[in-house]
Amino acid sequence: MEEKVLLQQLDTLRKKTQKKKDMIRSLELLELEQVISRPSNYHIETIEIEEEQESSVFEDQVDYYLRNLETLETESEEDFIHLLPSPITPNFINLILRLKLETMKKIRAIHSLTEEVNDFAPEELEYIKQQIELNRKILSLIDTYLKTPELITEAPQNKLILVPTKTGKIVPLDHLKDIPIDFYPSIASLLESIKNNTFKNVRHFYTGSISEVRDLNNKTRVLFDRLGPDTYAIIGILVKKTKQNSAYRERTAALVRNYQMNYPTIQEAMATPSFEEKRVQQEESLWQVLNRKQAKGGEVHAKTKRRSND
Repeated sequence: MEEKVLLQQLDTLRKKTQKKKDMIRSLELLELEQVISRPSNYHIETIEIEEEQESSVFEDQVDYYLRNLETLETESEEDFIHLLPSPITPNFINLILRLKLETMKKIRAIHSLTEEVNDFAPEELEYIKQQIELNRKILSLIDTYLKTPELITEAPQNKLILVPTKTGKIVPLDHLKDIPIDFYPSIASLLESIKNNTFKNVRHFYTGSISEVRDLNNKTRVLFDRLGPDTYAIIGILVKKTKQNSAYRERTAALVRNYQMNYPTIQEAMATPSFEEKRVQQEESLWQVLNRKQAKGGEVHAKTKRRSND
């Protein structure tokens, strides 16, 4: 009974926030399309939008995990668990219940469609059958996961791949040179949330699979993409100081373009025997920079302070 009430409450919350969320996302996508399609000096009027409310952040989290589930191609329980929030994720129970609710709705929608339309082609009927079976499997696994979240006995340790530029620069490491060291603890917590599968204030940011984790207080962001069950590309590290500013949009769009250009090369490299050793070295370098004591980073901070105030 308690679970049913929670599901109803979550559904009510979803309906209340969806309209505002759709408006915000459409405005953001409009700006991003303009940035990507125009020269870098093209001026875009800023659009003032209220700071994200807690309900909106939750909806962004739900959207991220739903998109993950939509990419599920196998019925492997291990693959499925990688796509769900970790039990140590804030709002874990609410997130899982909401994912259950949306999966139930999807099954009902498919059944409703088949009742309304009766002239499907054989291949369409086969696809519908596969979708129903897959979503029933997801529903069953969610129920199991709800009852026994200890199925994950150890905290995941995802692998981070640092995206390079065409000239060989490692983008995240390069970004840290221009970010005051005061922001490093915040950035480290965001990267750690990708490592341990909790994805702090995650939001799906672009069409496709690119997303970001956010520290809403410090305005730090880490742009990332999922490359495999436990492997994530770190596309860029940003500090967003003003609401919806065009410079931030342009820089983010440029990072996405760089990643898209390098994506085939990254995929090829991942298949080589020497890749993992190089990946580990680069990730260790990232943590070494982030873990430097502030006393040792005074010179770096002095060099970057002026830029941070621009």
